[in-house]
Amino acid sequence: MQALHAKGIRLFVASNGLEGYVKNVIEAKGLGHIFEGLYSAGEYQTKSKVDLVDILLKKHNISSAWMVGDRSSDVEAGLRNHLTVVACDYAGFREPGELEGAHIRISGFVEILDYV
Repeated sequence: MQALHAKGIRLFVASNGLEGYVKNVIEAKGLGHIFEGLYSAGEYQTKSKVDLVDILLKKHNISSAWMVGDRSSDVEAGLRNHLTVVACDYAGFREPGELEGAHIRISGFVEILDYV
């Protein structure tokens, strides 16, 4: 993520988690400085990540972006918001077929640099 940030790529978090949890994790990892915005379903009271990502895109006037994630909700949010979807295919807790529909699959986060 540091390398993406260094390239001038705008980074955001869109999470189904609670606001405090999302913000505390980013702070604990020392990553707050690289994200332009942290969006959580808990803070915005959205029914789905699709709605949360829509809010993020509109608020920042973004018309083209990539959705990177490891769950079906990430794939759905990206596809339904007409984004390029990158599936992180290295999380051990995903269900079979959960990442179907993604445009790109990576087996380690560093691989995303090959596509940027």
